[in-house]
Amino acid sequence: MTLTVKSELNFGREEIYKIRGYFRRLIRLRSWKKHVIGGLYVIEITHTKNGFHFHFHILYQGEYYPFEKLRYDWKYITGDSYIIWISGVRDSQNSFDYLLDYVTKSETGNIPREVFAREMKGIKLVQFFGVWTKIKGIIKKSKCKICNASNWISQFDCGEFYTCYAGDLKRENTS
Repeated sequence: MTLTVKSELNFGREEIYKIRGYFRRLIRLRSWKKHVIGGLYVIEITHTKNGFHFHFHILYQGEYYPFEKLRYDWKYITGDSYIIWISGVRDSQNSFDYLLDYVTKSETGNIPREVFAREMKGIKLVQFFGVWTKIKGIIKKSKCKICNASNWISQFDCGEFYTCYAGDLKRENTS
């Protein structure tokens, strides 16, 4: 599942908090609860000629959410965004890997690294929801060698850019 938000002129914490608020409101809807019991989302951010474009890429457990109903619900929540995509999963491991690729895509995309690092410091771009929140402790595999924070996938901390790949920590200085 992919949910998009109309482009924003600004990029920063406020925009992330706003789009996360949209998602929180969506998962409280009766129609969402009827189809989805849990999952994982990744926020991807790209910069286009129209501004900053935010996407939720979602792997969820549940029943098929009818396209038109999901589109209606998403537009109802956001007020103006209705571009969505949904399809079934054929291979769960490949789908999980594909989803997590979006984290590094945002980090290495067309937003300058220093801007991304500054604005996203401490911001989680990967989040479990529903019944999947109970498994997050199992998946943590790495700790930052600088601040000792438990992070299992990309996070900006300590002024360093780093990405955890199943226990193998890659680190780059953002300056």
